[in-house]
Amino acid sequence: MEFIFKTESFNIFNFKSAEEQLVEPLKKITELNSRKKVAALWKIVDGLNRRKKHVSKEVINRRIKRYRIWGFLIVLMSLFLFIPSIASPKELLVPLILSSITMVIGLFFVFSCSGSYDKRLKKSAHLLVKSLENVKNYDIAFKDDGIDLNKADFIKYSDIKLLTKTQDFYVIFYRENVTVFPINTLNNFSNDLFEEFLFDKTGLSFEYC
Repeated sequence: MEFIFKTESFNIFNFKSAEEQLVEPLKKITELNSRKKVAALWKIVDGLNRRKKHVSKEVINRRIKRYRIWGFLIVLMSLFLFIPSIASPKELLVPLILSSITMVIGLFFVFSCSGSYDKRLKKSAHLLVKSLENVKNYDIAFKDDGIDLNKADFIKYSDIKLLTKTQDFYVIFYRENVTVFPINTLNNFSNDLFEEFLFDKTGLSFEYC
């Protein structure tokens, strides 16, 4: 079975809300990568998020400000250990490791509780849209053994990290890359059948954004 998306008429700027639609998929892949790198910190965040369901927005905002202050303080305290440890890394290896860990924790709380995170995602979505501006017409073929992307890149299904779907686009993250194409360009089968096919191949369901 082969699913072919014909993108000869694809123009990203025909979709007025393209940037807004791509923010959430980028947020999901960023969180997925972060969870793999700092799983312990995400356990704390998940616990805090569960508690948010039972409190008012005013209380949540106060907590966010408090967490950011704690984060700044943790970073500052870790610097007192980190700076002298760099001068003598062999003699002060343990303080160097501890200060590095605490600095990461502090920065995590500073940025995860900051509006700058959303701004960075919006900027990334803008850059992604701009990168699609000059993409030439091409077909995407989903075959039994993998994905033929523009006859220049072959993607194994095991390379796929995340499948997302917005109002107008399929957004597929693989290796360190992403491919975006319109939902309505599938040439030969239904979209439901295509999504079932990818689930069988990857074990992943499309996350709707």
